[in-house]
Amino acid sequence: MKPKMKEQVKHSLMSCQEHVENRKNASEIYGYDFCIDSNWNVWLIEINSSPAFDFSSDVTERLVKMASEDLVKTVIDYQMTSKKKQNKVSTG
Repeated sequence: MKPKMKEQVKHSLMSCQEHVENRKNASEIYGYDFCIDSNWNVWLIEINSSPAFDFSSDVTERLVKMASEDLVKTVIDYQMTSKKKQNKVSTG
């Protein structure tokens, strides 16, 4: 399931990349909602820009904490590292 989710995220971002304004020193979080049917097919339901980061369940608490940590790794650690060393920075 996870590879299918990654594929759908990748394709959704590629489909709109020409319409997203690139702003220096800015970032955006997107929330992807998926549904899994009885045959284990993955369906993309919606994409939220600036999703809520509240804990509505034990699962969302774990995911929000992981996403928050990965955001810091990507925005701060990666950006503050020299171009030469960026490929070694963990971004989650």
